[in-house]
Amino acid sequence: MDASQPFTEPLTPPGDVEPATLMITGDTPRDRGYARGQAAAGDIARAAAGYSALFTAGQIPPQSQRDAAEASLTALEAWDPRQVEELLGVAAGAAAAGATFDGQPLELWHVGLVAARTEILTLAVEPAPECSTIAYAAPGRTVGVQTWDWHAEFAGYWHYQQVSPCGEPGLSHAGFAEYGMLGKIGLNSAGVGVMLNILKNRDDAAGGVPVHALLAGVLDRARSVEEALDIIDSAHTTSSSVITVVGCDDAVMVEISPHGTSRLRHDSDVVALDGEPIGPRTPAPNSGRFPHGPGGGDRGIAASGGFLIHTNHFIAPDQQDGALPLSATSRSEERISLLDERLRGFAVTTSAAGGPHPGADDLLALMCTGDGDAPVCTSADAHAPFGRRTATLVTVAIDPNVGTIRMSPGSPRELFGTDAPGASGPAQTARRETFEVR
Repeated sequence: MDASQPFTEPLTPPGDVEPATLMITGDTPRDRGYARGQAAAGDIARAAAGYSALFTAGQIPPQSQRDAAEASLTALEAWDPRQVEELLGVAAGAAAAGATFDGQPLELWHVGLVAARTEILTLAVEPAPECSTIAYAAPGRTVGVQTWDWHAEFAGYWHYQQVSPCGEPGLSHAGFAEYGMLGKIGLNSAGVGVMLNILKNRDDAAGGVPVHALLAGVLDRARSVEEALDIIDSAHTTSSSVITVVGCDDAVMVEISPHGTSRLRHDSDVVALDGEPIGPRTPAPNSGRFPHGPGGGDRGIAASGGFLIHTNHFIAPDQQDGALPLSATSRSEERISLLDERLRGFAVTTSAAGGPHPGADDLLALMCTGDGDAPVCTSADAHAPFGRRTATLVTVAIDPNVGTIRMSPGSPRELFGTDAPGASGPAQTARRETFEVR
């Protein structure tokens, strides 16, 4: 598909997608990128053209798309030149395998349309889809889960990957990424994992270090949660997101805006959704309604026992200046309220029974939703126009202590075969891939 042509990608049910697995190796960043480009040339070109069409639907002119992609690549080169070398390799490898964009061999800025798509989308008039993330933090027991909700037409634009290190201080990592990206949701061999939710601030702009480059940087270099936080803090970003970092003993959610970063931890003092604390050292998720006004430092959004939740609105008190919902129809606060209620019930039940720490599947089962629920699991409206059809494309579970990341196409509802929370385990028909990272 050329970017100059109307977008005609058919809607594929996310649960029916059969993702490829890319095994990426190379002695240098350029070599590793070249291998990626060679392995997925056609799909990388398709993703670049698809995103260009999405940007056009969002009223971003073609020249503005290129300018924004090149500006983010310039910012990335100043922050992490190795990643630009790798992306140059991606473009070269794909072009050598015949990949084109508007009839011309694929170039770096074409790959930048995908790598910096979050930043470019700050220029769009169309709303962004929403995601949900839960983490449980406890020494030796930390796990994290997420639903990735995105444009339904892009259900086949992602792949599993296992990436080998190249040079020092590189680490191996596994997870999933969109075609053309170096990393997205994943876990590295040091037991550090990352997940992502998009946010919105009135000052969001194109041209900053791509947030997906932050994810790739953490996966490639971070040997601890604290190192991951330092990497995230060091980047000059211009768009808004929250990155959840999970390690063997801890989890931290880092809200990112053009004004800086704020860390949300499970052991900070916050209040419950109704403004009432639920007990010492057992705070509950907070949707952003802080009765005591803005504040600084680390603030948590944890439920009893170390749970953290995030959806798609800013929570940290010092991120409220310019904070916006993703759209006028956002249901982010409804989803965090639903997950808060379910986690409270889960915590009470397991605590009363003297139960064990929760596993990733326990948390994913709480994310199953159906008609009448706040939509943690979403299905596309086939009658909506391009750019406004949202679906849950991937469900992810990360267990740093075991060293595994498990992923499945579609939503938790499809994974467990029910829209009711609390399923005892995945359905026998569930298609799920597990990658071990050591």
